[in-house]
Amino acid sequence: MGGPKERLRPMGRPKAAVTKERITIRLSPEVVEQFRATGSGWQGRMNRALEDYLKTHSQSDIERLG
Repeated sequence: MGGPKERLRPMGRPKAAVTKERITIRLSPEVVEQFRATGSGWQGRMNRALEDYLKTHSQSDIERLG
């Protein structure tokens, strides 16, 4: 039998097949407050909201936002 280290499981969550990019973004306090108020997982919900927006808006729509 191997030593104690051979029996240990890897720590942390398994590596995702598709990773997300870490960025810094400035948002209004109201936007952040509303998403944080939804509880744990709020950043994922914000990402999905942005993905949904992109499904229904063109590049020029986004550029017009300024």
